Amino acid sequence: MRIITDDNRNLSQRGKSLKIFGKNWRHRRDLKKQLKDTKTCLILSRTERDRHRFELSYKKLKRSYNALGFETLSSRSGPICSSLDAILARHKITPQAYHSRAFVGNHCHKYLTAEVRGALLEAVVEETCKHTCNLLTIDLAGEIKAKFTQLNTLYQIVHDNILHSKPIDRTQLHKTQENIDNYLHFFRTHFTNMIIPKQHILEHHCVPFMARFGFGLGLHGEQGTEASHQIIGKLDKRMCGVKSDTKKIKLIMEANILHTSPRLRNQGKSPKKAKKK
Repeated sequence: MRIITDDNRNLSQRGKSLKIFGKNWRHRRDLKKQLKDTKTCLILSRTERDRHRFELSYKKLKRSYNALGFETLSSRSGPICSSLDAILARHKITPQAYHSRAFVGNHCHKYLTAEVRGALLEAVVEETCKHTCNLLTIDLAGEIKAKFTQLNTLYQIVHDNILHSKPIDRTQLHKTQENIDNYLHFFRTHFTNMIIPKQHILEHHCVPFMARFGFGLGLHGEQGTEASHQIIGKLDKRMCGVKSDTKKIKLIMEANILHTSPRLRNQGKSPKKAKKK
């Protein structure tokens, strides 16, 4: 929006093209709204005179709308979104079609690396500079970069605190809750007061769950579930020689519990071996 309303003297050739496109887009949007309002008035008009007046107005707007010769901007085909999607594709991160382009577990891990986060946020400023030399617009892009850098840093701290399968020190859980509170306070302050259900679970239920069971949440998220599914699939193949279904399931479950529980794996080993492990 800043580039669309900017002076042509501040814009590059790419920025001028975007400005023309943006003005056409706004004009088409306004005409579409006027068409909708006029059609409503036409339907609700009580007298023949009013009906005739709104019908003429509707036809005139429709002609202007059709003559605009404007192609709708397809989803995420703007300059900045295109550059961000290219960076995600380069790092083999695919936003899913459901839940507003959310990432799966493995892709979330990739996104949180300094390399990927840094490249995405740098692209916002770089693409802005390619379109305008207006310092106010460039400063705004810098503010966006700084805001998301802080948000991602706070989230990564929380992510590292809870998304693992190791035993936790219950005396340190207050620090984990403090990190969660810091992240959500920043989110509410700078983005919106509305939070999604997963953020509610994170804020109110994750730390009590960890306090009760004594482990991180690594095995209870999407990634942990997929890993457990993979392990059980391998164990099922390994137990293919067991004829009894009941005995087979029992052996699979025992092997899976031994695989996922560090304490059980260390039982029966000498202290020296367990320590070395």
